[in-house]
Amino acid sequence: MNKGLKILLIGLGLLLVVVVVVLTVAISNLDRVVKGVVESSGSEVLGTEVTLNQVEISLKGGKGSLKGLTIANPEGFSARNAFELDEVTLVLDLSTVTSDEVVVEQVVVDGARVRFEETGGTINLQTLLKNAQDYAEPSEPGDTSEEESESEGPKL
Repeated sequence: MNKGLKILLIGLGLLLVVVVVVLTVAISNLDRVVKGVVESSGSEVLGTEVTLNQVEISLKGGKGSLKGLTIANPEGFSARNAFELDEVTLVLDLSTVTSDEVVVEQVVVDGARVRFEETGGTINLQTLLKNAQDYAEPSEPGDTSEEESESEGPKL
C-alpha cells in the first residue's frame, strides 16, 4: 500500500472516531439540551419565566417525558405561576418518525394546573397568548404566511 493511501485511510479513520465521539456526547446530553431549549425558547415566546425540572428522552423507545414544567404568570398578576404540569409523556411509533405523518401512540398528562387570574381587566392567560402571537407574527410583510408554514414538514 502506498504512503499517500495509508495517510488518507488513517485520516478517515480518525475522522470517523471524532464523529462517533461527537454523536455520543450529543446523544448523552440530549435531555439537558432539550431542557435548556424548552426553558429559553418558552421564556422568550411567552415573555415570562418557563422552567422545567427534568427531561427523559429514549430515542430507542420513541418515548419522551417532561417533568415539573411551570410557566410563571406575566408581570402584574399575584399568583406565582399561570401553569404547572407534573409530567407529560409522549410515545411515538418509531416506524413513522421519518414519514410525513408521525403516529403518536400515547400521550399521558399528569398534574396539570392552570390558574385563571384577572387583574385590572386583563387576564393572565390572554396575556400569555398575546405574547406568543406577537412573537410568532412575521416581522416583515413579505414573510411566510401561516398557510404556507402549516403545509410544510411532518404532521402529527
